Amino acid sequence: MVAMHRPDLLRSRVSDTVGVFHPDYVWHELARTWQTPGAGEQQLTAFLDGGRADRARRLCDRGMPMPVAERVAARFDPSLAHAVLALYRAAAQPLMARLGEHLEHAAQRPGLAVLATKDHVVGTETQRREAAERAGARVAVLDGLGHQWLSRAPLRAARGRRGGSGTRSDARRGIAAAADIAAGWYFADYGVSTAHTGEIHPAKRRGRRPRGKEIRQPPRRGVPRDRGSLGDCA
Repeated sequence: MVAMHRPDLLRSRVSDTVGVFHPDYVWHELARTWQTPGAGEQQLTAFLDGGRADRARRLCDRGMPMPVAERVAARFDPSLAHAVLALYRAAAQPLMARLGEHLEHAAQRPGLAVLATKDHVVGTETQRREAAERAGARVAVLDGLGHQWLSRAPLRAARGRRGGSGTRSDARRGIAAAADIAAGWYFADYGVSTAHTGEIHPAKRRGRRPRGKEIRQPPRRGVPRDRGSLGDCA
């Protein structure tokens, strides 16, 4: 939104949801449920009433690593459920298609469109590529990752393992920095450690303390620390 209406405020931009601005984009099934009065309230009430463990399992089933899902489930309360409904109902079609009419304005600043190949909730691959082209954004393919790529492999994106070639221009460095900030936010906010992702923070590898929020190690009690826990939603 900022990139389309106030590009002068940005140096560069990163988005993994540019496909939602495609004129043919259709919201995913769960989003359509939230956008439906009555049905949305019923779904989220059932989600809340299921208890913390059930909420975590459901989030994990949708692709979120269990260590992250457990923290999100613990913080999910009625106020957050209300925010979910308000957000998705405010973004119901045809609003997103209308907003997408200004995509070309975003091309005034260098951009990166993250395309996780198994992410099926933010548009088809064709829709995402077409929207990225209109926005003047370079496409970075994260093969084999889904909608939860940020919690599954945040450092893979932050380190710039995106394929392609070219010089390390200021724009590219800015994009990499934005991804690094996003990775640090996820680590700090949900307490996800490198033990969960099997990755090493680049700043730690070089013997420096990462910028931004400090990466906190999660509490030992009740948090699986082996790599296999990433895909275990039982």
